[in-house]
Amino acid sequence: MIFSGLHKNCDAWGIAFSNTYDNKNIYQLRFGQEFFMQKKEIELDTFSCKKCGACAEVAPEHFEMDEVTETPRVLDPIIEGEHQDLEQAKAFCPSESIEIKVIEE
Repeated sequence: MIFSGLHKNCDAWGIAFSNTYDNKNIYQLRFGQEFFMQKKEIELDTFSCKKCGACAEVAPEHFEMDEVTETPRVLDPIIEGEHQDLEQAKAFCPSESIEIKVIEE
């Protein structure tokens, strides 16, 4: 069974696919070609980083500045779902040192 509509937690349209396994409905919500709750890895290229601290300021949940080396570091490299602050940090990075990769399972 296929449903389409607005996701209840965000302003994005999606398609839900319903599969039945052992008499239980399992729903997968899709936005475009990606699943909504994918695991992703945050990569920070410290070689190209300009150490401006924008990432730690915009996304303190994901980055912090090391006081000794004055370089940013990733707090938890594995995330799940969408993180708007992380996307903003990536967009604000002047050296484009932040990369978000989908983890293949």
